[in-house]
Amino acid sequence: MPRLPFVSALAIDWGMPGTTIRTAAIGANLSAVTAVRFSGRGVTARVLAGRETRLELAITIAPDAAPGPRVVQAAGLALFHVRAPGSAGGAFGIGAQLI
Repeated sequence: MPRLPFVSALAIDWGMPGTTIRTAAIGANLSAVTAVRFSGRGVTARVLAGRETRLELAITIAPDAAPGPRVVQAAGLALFHVRAPGSAGGAFGIGAQLI
């Protein structure tokens, strides 16, 4: 029986409207994942590469994406936040890439 993919965290879990960031999804059974979805509107992802415990992603945030958390779906859950312009950032800047 195949094991389901599970996403437990994102290396960079936020971004600003109108940007594309590169990040990694961390989890298990990820090598066969070809798509990642976000709840709500305005955030999309493209899978760049996949390994058993890590997916390399390019996440695009539309200029009109409303601030707030999104649920990341790849048979598991993690949160990604769209921050309002001028709000305090997290531990990483927009230019950071943990891939």
